[in-house]
Amino acid sequence: IMQKFIKGSIQDNLQSMPVILGMSATTERFNKLVFSTPWTIQKVIVPVEDVRSSGLLKDRIVIKFPEDNSTNKDMAVLQAATDEWKRKWDHWNLYSVEQHSAHVNPIFLIQVENKGKNEITKTDLNEALTIIQNKSGFKFEKGEVVHAFGDTRGDIIVKGLEIPYEEPSAINDNKKIKVVFFKESLSTGWDCPRAKILVKLRDNMTDSFEIQTIGRIRRMPEAKHYNNELIDNCFMYTFDEEWKEKALKDPTAFE
Repeated sequence: IMQKFIKGSIQDNLQSMPVILGMSATTERFNKLVFSTPWTIQKVIVPVEDVRSSGLLKDRIVIKFPEDNSTNKDMAVLQAATDEWKRKWDHWNLYSVEQHSAHVNPIFLIQVENKGKNEITKTDLNEALTIIQNKSGFKFEKGEVVHAFGDTRGDIIVKGLEIPYEEPSAINDNKKIKVVFFKESLSTGWDCPRAKILVKLRDNMTDSFEIQTIGRIRRMPEAKHYNNELIDNCFMYTFDEEWKEKALKDPTAFE
């Protein structure tokens, strides 16, 4: 679609646009597309600090890894992340009461593996849901846990709980939702400022895809900071060794 606007499309009777303004944190595909055109390109780099100070981005992203001697590292990561999410949930509840503000209902994002041979995902959803319930103390009802698996649009049953499919665009405004399982559908163009914690239970993918996925938890609810560290930060949990190496080498690489 973007190519049609940049280069024009005879079959759509569409001329190339005379001026295009674009804004993105991941410009690689766009740059490749316009590189083959004769158009003049002017780039403006917006410092992350400017975006953060506007209130649009959370102050920091904290990336956490399991202990080196952990067994079953994916589920160890999920346990630690669930503890953090429940702590955030309780803290935000208390903050909203004390400050007489709306409770944001921070969403817990869990990125699982792709399909197995005869499975919706290679990730053990039964074990994952058991851990989340046991560590959080929540007894989930239908609609509080949803999935956004683009290749499986129907409801799925996990440990007797009916987990419906939810369109990504509807997740942020559905305040009932607490937990979202997804694979790749929430990586691009999905806006959900109340997404607070991301658990990555899969191996690394392309840099652009990873940056887009992380971007889902970077945005601030209500486009403002609360001067509260627990609320103003976001967290990603992963067992991916490549991420660990990147984070240790350059802690600012994911700003």
